[in-house]
Amino acid sequence: MESRIINKTPPSRRSPATRIATDKDRTAFIPAHRGIDVLPNGPLFSRLLRYAHRRPQRVAVKDVNAGIEKTHIQLLTDVLALRRAIELMLNPSILVSLRNGDDVYMSILAPGGYEYTVAFLAILALGAAAVPLSE
Repeated sequence: MESRIINKTPPSRRSPATRIATDKDRTAFIPAHRGIDVLPNGPLFSRLLRYAHRRPQRVAVKDVNAGIEKTHIQLLTDVLALRRAIELMLNPSILVSLRNGDDVYMSILAPGGYEYTVAFLAILALGAAAVPLSE
């Protein structure tokens, strides 16, 4: 169900800002939530950030095959670094699609473990959908 703002003032008498507000979704007026060190404002990343600020730090991922134990802050740091590396390799048209909220799919070919977790979260942080592949 779509909700619309009902404004009884004739369109010719409305201010330009009011005309835009009645024609567009309210999210068009919110500043972009983007940046090198900015994660998406969703439940998954919000929870990871909350855990990253807890003291003492707890282990978020324990990869027994690789012998790796990482805390939430280390995990998120690696996610941001990989997201940035992926952004620098992407075609500009794909970056435009991501910024426009279009559907973009990226595959992950990695064994289950820490690297897979970082890759999956980095792709989600880009705003794309992760497609896991197996060897």
